[in-house]
Amino acid sequence: MQPLSKDPSASFPLDGIDLDTVSDEQLISISRISPVLYRFWSTTIVRLSVNLILKFGVGMQMSEIEAMKCALSRTTVPTPKLHRYFFAQSETSASSQCGYIVMDYIEGNTLADIWDTLDQEKRKHIFSQIASIVAQLRTVHFDQPGPLGGGSCKGFWFTEYTAGPFNNKEEFNDWFTHKLEISQLFGWARKELPPFNYNSFVLVHQDLIPQNLMLDSDGKVWIIDWGNAGAYPALFEAARVSGSFMFEEYSALLLSHIYDDAAERDHLMGVLSALVSAGCR
Repeated sequence: MQPLSKDPSASFPLDGIDLDTVSDEQLISISRISPVLYRFWSTTIVRLSVNLILKFGVGMQMSEIEAMKCALSRTTVPTPKLHRYFFAQSETSASSQCGYIVMDYIEGNTLADIWDTLDQEKRKHIFSQIASIVAQLRTVHFDQPGPLGGGSCKGFWFTEYTAGPFNNKEEFNDWFTHKLEISQLFGWARKELPPFNYNSFVLVHQDLIPQNLMLDSDGKVWIIDWGNAGAYPALFEAARVSGSFMFEEYSALLLSHIYDDAAERDHLMGVLSALVSAGCR
């Protein structure tokens, strides 16, 4: 992060400029001179103005945008407002598209940055908010699994190479059952665990780790990254949290605040064993 990106006295490229008057090509140019808020692998977030940021990267997909639109239209989950999105030829790879999303800037700090400074009362309030967020997401139902808008599944459970796309829930369940059977064959999962047979899918963020949660000055928790979200079994949220090893205390406490069926989680963790042992995770 460049300190200028969070300096309250700083001036930014689009301060006082109507975004509607700026073309996509101009935004791409402006991204090169805007102060960097965050950079991780192929994704960069820059500060466009006092109120706006631009997120861009080769790995971005339309499914992230669709997940944000779904959360904004069908829930009250605190999510940065979308202002514009588009895809353009990558400047670093002739065969790749780069995604661009303009959204609201949320003043605050990620939980990852401030977790150790929070007292128990503040942490309790944060967990209560996250539990409410998860409960809201579970009210948004879908008939078929996968990223919103289609495409390959990304995230913790789908290896570094993604998985799918799955045309229906049968293909989705078969993929997980196959991974489970590998784990059972090598003794990484209990033999008595049954095949996967999920028929209900809800909006799952799939990455509620401290790095993706922002705490603003009013103590409100915001979700700032929807890159892995999609329609998945509700269990995926809790199971992902239990698989987070960087913040073990956070994960353990959060699990006590959100629905978590231990038997189901054991079932899914059998799949994780197969992915780890195969070098995919």
